[in-house]
Amino acid sequence: TKEGNLRAEIAREADQQQALAKNQALIAAKKKKPDDASSVGTMDENTALANKAAAQALASQEVYTKVGQAGKDTSQTRAQDLLKEELKHVQMSFRLFRLRLLSLWLACNFTFVLFIMNFNLLN
Repeated sequence: TKEGNLRAEIAREADQQQALAKNQALIAAKKKKPDDASSVGTMDENTALANKAAAQALASQEVYTKVGQAGKDTSQTRAQDLLKEELKHVQMSFRLFRLRLLSLWLACNFTFVLFIMNFNLLN
């Protein structure tokens, strides 16, 4: 269902956000200790990695926010969509009723005129 897919999407985005946060923490730790033997690469590489991780985190946060808002709005939009569909259905059924009533009225009048003309009831 839509709601199930939305929840799965939100959970996936949350997992990605947590992974990015861990990566940012590791990069920040490497920035603080550039002389440590465990640090890999130069400071420029670490800065590039940090910038890339920050950009990914920002994009992920925007998507997460949009998905979260979509999750909140889905119930409202679904209710509005149902109301619109119900209104269209009621309008269509009224149009059909009006068409049938008018057709019946015309057919009755036509039959009445034919009856009078065939049996010469006017004379």
